[in-house]
Amino acid sequence: MKYAISAIAIIVTIALASYFYVSGKEYLVELSEEELHQKFKESVPYKKNYLFVIDVFLKNPRLELLEENNRVKVGLDVTFNIIVNDQPFGGSLDVSGGVKYSNKNGGFYLDSPAIEQLDVTGVPPEYTDQASKYLEAAVKSYYEDRPIYVLSSFKSDEALAKMVLKSVEVKDKKLLLQLGL
Repeated sequence: MKYAISAIAIIVTIALASYFYVSGKEYLVELSEEELHQKFKESVPYKKNYLFVIDVFLKNPRLELLEENNRVKVGLDVTFNIIVNDQPFGGSLDVSGGVKYSNKNGGFYLDSPAIEQLDVTGVPPEYTDQASKYLEAAVKSYYEDRPIYVLSSFKSDEALAKMVLKSVEVKDKKLLLQLGL
């Protein structure tokens, strides 16, 4: 019983010391565009099926931090499993969105992704609207549950950020994480 009380007292002391150490201080964690791009590359290739017939493949990720509107722009190459004239439909897709944070997993997600540029080659004009509709659905599905970056529990500054993140901002081609209590 004495050991249990001692252990609890030590844990409470450590927790209080940690709180007072962090309390009133602010920290800044910077994630470069290259770090974010490397993490983003880990999430592709991606395949999504629609109506049991149409497959949409996403690959070759691109990422750019846009300071002027505090958004993240990501691009992917797109291929459909539909063949016309011995060529699959394909092209590129650029999407931008704000950044939202989930403290459940320490992940940063695109918030309200919007298609900025869509270039699908080989799609006859009568199918362009359908192709855009499937791509938009695929993009929203893709970004809903795939973070562009997840804070590491093994890096001390990122583990701290998971607990006390105050704000997220894009500046100087970096994602800036403001920490504090």
